[in-house]
Amino acid sequence: MGALALAGAVAATATPLASANEPLPVPFGFFSGIALEATNPGGSAPGTNDFSCRPSAAHPDPVVLVHGTAANRQTNWGVLAPVLANEGYCVFALTFGNRTDQPWPISAAGGLAPLGDSAGQLSEFVDQVLTATGSSKVDLIGHSQGTT
Repeated sequence: MGALALAGAVAATATPLASANEPLPVPFGFFSGIALEATNPGGSAPGTNDFSCRPSAAHPDPVVLVHGTAANRQTNWGVLAPVLANEGYCVFALTFGNRTDQPWPISAAGGLAPLGDSAGQLSEFVDQVLTATGSSKVDLIGHSQGTT
């Protein structure tokens, strides 16, 4: 019951998406990424994973956000992802090292697999980003385990 109350309280802080002509709203709260996951399980943070994005001359390298232990592509990047997207970067984020064989919310906790397995997942994701964007390299931004 407590988890449902927390999920409801967190969901109430979720930020709606902006239209194509407006900048994305930027939440400035610790729980903003958790609200995203609670309202869109397994989804992507606003401003991320648009595989049709083409890097600009001003920002030629796509950005890949790499979360920390027990986090995911939404919970760690609810604030930074829309900030970067609003500045014109192509922003991507994955969830690695999670238990996809388990139901949500257990499957939402990433960074729990051996580092070698997670590194392989990150490598595959970066290859997908490079192929989709036509870029030759990405910029990685990591948090906690994501910095390793």
